Amino acid sequence: MVILIIATIGLILIDQLSKLYFELSYSVNDTTVLIKKFLYFTKTYNTGAAWSSFSDSTFFLALLSLAASVVIGMILYKTYNLKTKKLYTSALILMLAGTAGNLIDRFMVTFKARDGVVDFIGVYLGSYEFPVFNLADSFLVVGVILLFVDILFFEDKRKQKALNEAEPIEEESSEEIDEDI
Repeated sequence: MVILIIATIGLILIDQLSKLYFELSYSVNDTTVLIKKFLYFTKTYNTGAAWSSFSDSTFFLALLSLAASVVIGMILYKTYNLKTKKLYTSALILMLAGTAGNLIDRFMVTFKARDGVVDFIGVYLGSYEFPVFNLADSFLVVGVILLFVDILFFEDKRKQKALNEAEPIEEESSEEIDEDI
């Protein structure tokens, strides 16, 4: 359980430190191109959720993020197993870290310590420009994808293995033993 806490806190710290870096080092809309027509850094603030949906609903989104963090944390606590559910556990850790990372920002906005959730990663795919996002968003999206992969490809195998291990071993009857002698 300690490794789960360390991993989650570590990811949240990486997210928060990256946001602090862009908060202090970039002005709004300053841009650094990393890979031309593909990847860039720019500082923006988002007071909503993905694709700026629910703009200016920061307090509601903070409460929603808090509830989601609690639920994900409870599921993780009750179901983690790094031996048989590595992908599943990793997915939940990423989801929790992403949700908690943006939760921290939303509470900072609610209490006027920040203008919005700090987003700074920009991506183009062909002619489409994705909305700018942050590491917490990435953790959450990757965690959801890994959870779906786990559910689609590994959950049935785990269930079948658990059923096979739970089947009682049939003991030979005394008649069968007598026939063998």
